[in-house]
Amino acid sequence: MLQAAVFFCGLAVMGIEMAASRLLAPYFGTSLFVWTNLIGSIMAALSAGYWLGGRLADRHPRHEVLYRIILGAGVLVAAVPYLTQPVMAVSVKAIDHGEAGLVVGSLLATILLFAVPIVLLGMVSPFAIRLASQGEERLGKTAGSLYALSTFGSIAGTFLPALLTIPLLGTRRTILAFAAVLIVVGAVGLARRAALAAPVVALLVWMAPFGPIRDVDSAKLGVCLEEAESPYHYIQVLDKDGRRMLVLNEGQAVHSIYEGRDIEWKPMVGSVWDSMNALPLLVDRKPGSRLNVLIIGLAAGTVSTELLHFFGKIYDLHVDGVEIDGRIVELGRRYFEMNQPRLSVSVADGRMYLARAQKKWDIIMGDAYRQPYIPFHLATREYFELVKERLAPGGLMSINVGSPSLAGPVAKRIVNTVASVFSNVQILHVINPPRSRFNNYVVIAGEREIDATKLLPEPGRLAERVVGLSGNNWLGALLSRRHGDLRPAELDPAAGILEDDRAPVELLTDFTIFEIASGSGKEQS
Repeated sequence: MLQAAVFFCGLAVMGIEMAASRLLAPYFGTSLFVWTNLIGSIMAALSAGYWLGGRLADRHPRHEVLYRIILGAGVLVAAVPYLTQPVMAVSVKAIDHGEAGLVVGSLLATILLFAVPIVLLGMVSPFAIRLASQGEERLGKTAGSLYALSTFGSIAGTFLPALLTIPLLGTRRTILAFAAVLIVVGAVGLARRAALAAPVVALLVWMAPFGPIRDVDSAKLGVCLEEAESPYHYIQVLDKDGRRMLVLNEGQAVHSIYEGRDIEWKPMVGSVWDSMNALPLLVDRKPGSRLNVLIIGLAAGTVSTELLHFFGKIYDLHVDGVEIDGRIVELGRRYFEMNQPRLSVSVADGRMYLARAQKKWDIIMGDAYRQPYIPFHLATREYFELVKERLAPGGLMSINVGSPSLAGPVAKRIVNTVASVFSNVQILHVINPPRSRFNNYVVIAGEREIDATKLLPEPGRLAERVVGLSGNNWLGALLSRRHGDLRPAELDPAAGILEDDRAPVELLTDFTIFEIASGSGKEQS
């Protein structure tokens, strides 16, 4: 029984930690700092538990004390799903909103929700070693065997939530499932009667109804049409006055927008995705010819919907979209009408898709984010060389980069990396709402000269033809600034480049976040 207790407690520790990241994501995201807070807090709590468990075991080396600890941990873990919303509310209100607040708030929430039960679980291993080694001379063998069992349990607790329980049960019921395991182990170790009652109690707790993990302010954000969990994200589909939005994790960024069936008579969605419509105007292709476009980071299809709407009548346009999260694709088809006949969607990692592809594209767009980070392997020299190989002659690529300014460490390094691969690089500055602390820069690159004057809606130009076919002056909204905002960029040997072996995108992004939080971040464009 002692060995089983150690195994299941090891399983619970890692299972709770994996589920905790999903519980925090709707409020604080999944940034490196949030993971650091979570792992660091869990390790600190375990360390405290090891110390306390060893001292308590020496004073009270009795089995019933150990099983009371396990039972108490199970009860506290079972309370976590019910305490989530009030604790998160306290954590969010206790700190300033914004990027720095996500760091402080996630640390506070982790401590409030998980510190005490993890301390109790940390007490189990030293306590079990003390009990198992009574009267034995081979203390090292006993300790090694029990720690091996605990580690095997942790391995199982790592894989189970990701592969089975979270996809099937959801985050909160996953936590309750591990709580139920602890309650049963503790009850079985204490008494037969309690052992019989424990599964019934655990089942009743597990069956308790739940609402959304995070309540939506319907007056501000809209009505939540659906929430879902995937191996990658906590997902919400919101609707505000017919405007549908795809919100991931903490909701600090909207990843797709759909304006409804009458998009032809409305302005574009008013975000960075509108500016990506500049690429077909810049690529050297004749009207009526085949135009193949690849979008890496499709989400729910805002860019593909706009491209097919505005350019589908000018070119024989075909769009391939790559999205790593299959659940987002399902919701995109259901709520964002991502069912256009000339759109082909693949669920895959963008770089792996490119590496395996035999096709070439006239335009390859990159817009993959796991807020607030660009996946590092989609921003390195080797990645852009692969993109270059997959471009048709005269083709263009782009990548969307969020940064307070072009002098920011992320933007500067990515632009320089692109310039190390492509001979012609231009940057389109997208003006975001005044309150936004980040600007978006669409970095456009190719091997041929990029003529910014093609964006001018003058008679006879492709831009003017697009205006006429679209039925509204969308180009005016897209390019309300002078075309000089499309500025050239050149390789700066001193700026450094990102490589697969060394691409500190997360660290550079974290520096940017702290610069903004401290007020030292540069806001110039």
